[in-house]
Amino acid sequence: MGTKRKRKKPAHVVRRQTRRQLAWVELIHERIYNNTFPTVRELAAELRCSPRSVKRDIRSLKYDWGMPVEYSRKAGQVGYYYSHPVSRKLALTINEQELIQMVLSDRGMSQYPVKKTQKHLGVAFDKIAQLAKSDMVEMISTVQDSFEFRPFAPETIDVNHLLMVADSIRAGKAIRFQYTKHLAESPEWKFINVYRIICAANSWYFIGYDREKDAQRTYLLSRAEDIQITDVTFEKPKFCLKKYLKGAFIVMTGDESHDVVVEFEPWAAAYIRNRTFTSDQKVEELPNGRLRISFWLSYLGEVEMWVRHWGKNALVIGPEPLRERMLSYGDWLGGKYGPRVG
Repeated sequence: MGTKRKRKKPAHVVRRQTRRQLAWVELIHERIYNNTFPTVRELAAELRCSPRSVKRDIRSLKYDWGMPVEYSRKAGQVGYYYSHPVSRKLALTINEQELIQMVLSDRGMSQYPVKKTQKHLGVAFDKIAQLAKSDMVEMISTVQDSFEFRPFAPETIDVNHLLMVADSIRAGKAIRFQYTKHLAESPEWKFINVYRIICAANSWYFIGYDREKDAQRTYLLSRAEDIQITDVTFEKPKFCLKKYLKGAFIVMTGDESHDVVVEFEPWAAAYIRNRTFTSDQKVEELPNGRLRISFWLSYLGEVEMWVRHWGKNALVIGPEPLRERMLSYGDWLGGKYGPRVG
């Protein structure tokens, strides 16, 4: 008869918790704190969930929240308990890795300029940092002095607008605002269910459903004015940002289909080689240090500006519409600067 193999205990994986999961963790904490020695079966029955979910939340209570959870098998005391006294209120705990991530996020966000009358975006972090243990204070200072973010030409944003859009997502309420399209002479009213806010290429965008045009659209936050949260509610659908942005070079998508191929001279290839521009890109090394990159897009506007940036160090192989745009741009440059002298 073979020996029974002992099952390996799965490693705890830190996951972002939903409000329901947090409520469950708080209830489990309360039962353990009151010395009722709850079991997995009892907690599952009370929470109306699976035993597996209870075990997950108990692991979270122990590893994410730092609570001294143990299991007793003594007669009359079978169940979970705390090995030493704890606070009745479940207190927030932050480990070193989480604190470093918060510091980096704060430093990154603080580089985006806001209106002079508005407070620093990191006020919330400053409050949390004050709750850190004394042995972490020096670490916070070290991280702050070691990392610096310097985005190129970031937009000045109105934090109030950003927070209002975020509030509309949280409340599940549509917003109305005036939006000025690129080169438009006057704004027009929009009525949108906002699904997501993103920061891309140093600009802030929000994505949502245009209730009047019956289509999903992307809007530049800096072009939105007079934002109003309405009383019109909506149920947020299962929105996949990756799927929505498929075919975009940065954030703009379209109804077209283009296989883009660009070749770079050695000078530009050195900067391009280790960068990821799209999830489906293919990079091919060419002789003499040159490089070819290819990917699929549904809109050419953003990639056209990117290719222009590289000047004579980039050559568009395809598609033909993009080649035509670059030829037209070359003709325009020649006319703008005039014939070469000497």
